[in-house]
Amino acid sequence: MASLSKEAIKENLSCYLPKAIEYDIKENAYELKEQEAFMRALMRCEYVIFRSNQGSPIDFFDEDADDLWVAEYPARVAYDDWYEGSVGAEKLCQTSILMKSTGEAFTKREVEWLKRSIRRNIDGNDHSALWWFECEPPEVNKICVKIYDYSIDRSLYMEDFLNELDNLNREQLREFIRQVLNRLHEECQGEKIMDKLKVFNTYNSMSLKKLFGITCSFFWENWEADILSDFDIRAAEDTMNRISGREERSYHTGINF
Repeated sequence: MASLSKEAIKENLSCYLPKAIEYDIKENAYELKEQEAFMRALMRCEYVIFRSNQGSPIDFFDEDADDLWVAEYPARVAYDDWYEGSVGAEKLCQTSILMKSTGEAFTKREVEWLKRSIRRNIDGNDHSALWWFECEPPEVNKICVKIYDYSIDRSLYMEDFLNELDNLNREQLREFIRQVLNRLHEECQGEKIMDKLKVFNTYNSMSLKKLFGITCSFFWENWEADILSDFDIRAAEDTMNRISGREERSYHTGINF
């Protein structure tokens, strides 16, 4: 920043500074000391974040929305992380714009780092949560993050999972069943699910079509009956992705309100 001209610095900071000033004046009306402290904190932090509970697609994020708030990131509070700001706060959808306090551009590597960080943070807090997110840079100096959970439309999550499962070939699906059976036998001894596993007794000799049909019914019926938990679904989904070579659950469609 020190090597830039004043004009270049103003151009860099224009990604968040006008909106931050507007927000500061509105939130700290007539409190000049608070206004100054807010702006100093933004300039000294590593990132600036705009947050809103908007459910619209990323391309339609409205920086003039009534519920938009501007903050330093990370803030010096224990609950300021991706989990506590979205799934952990039982928010169906939260959209954020992340920017560097210097207004500089993000590299592709930094975008990938952020994606991994979000996944680790939310799954580390609740690995049974049915959630996913979009993380895209609409501009070189902005990253838009839309985090949504499926608490009001849980069946959509299951549909996405099973549709992806349908892309496995016969050998991959058989390996998926083998690993799922091993896990459930190890962790669910004496529970209701053990009797349900008998449908897979001859899975090695089944055709792909029949095996997929039985697998879909098994997950749907036992999940709806609360015999399989959300954690079981997430564990099965992780198994599927490892077998298919996927690194993330990008097949989830998201929820737009």
